Amino acid sequence: MGKESNFGDKINSEGFSKNPKNINKTGVNRRSFASINLDLTAKGIKKLSKSDYMETCSLIFNCTIEDLKELTRDDDTPVYLKLMIQEFNNPNTRLKMMSDFRDYTFGKAQDKLDITSKDEAIKIHIDLGN
Repeated sequence: MGKESNFGDKINSEGFSKNPKNINKTGVNRRSFASINLDLTAKGIKKLSKSDYMETCSLIFNCTIEDLKELTRDDDTPVYLKLMIQEFNNPNTRLKMMSDFRDYTFGKAQDKLDITSKDEAIKIHIDLGN
């Protein structure tokens, strides 16, 4: 059993020792985002829009615990949504998650700083001694 039985008439080299340029030293090439996107699209998975995400977030605010548990048990619920819901059960990350969720959905509250003294603006004078 020589090379002919494995490759037929496609023998075009004398091995890697004589053609080291043919050695793939990095291993199998990694998949690109584009190829993953094509595969997921072919499976019928659709891209999440910002409006869909924000609508889901705002609806979750009114869900009961049982509603959320039902979502996590459903096999058709996207895994990202299941992980978000599970974060609400973690007491170490719950408040941060709720705050981030609220800020993303409704926008972060603006911090207004009013620098006045008895309804008059504070005047700052710096004497440099000149």
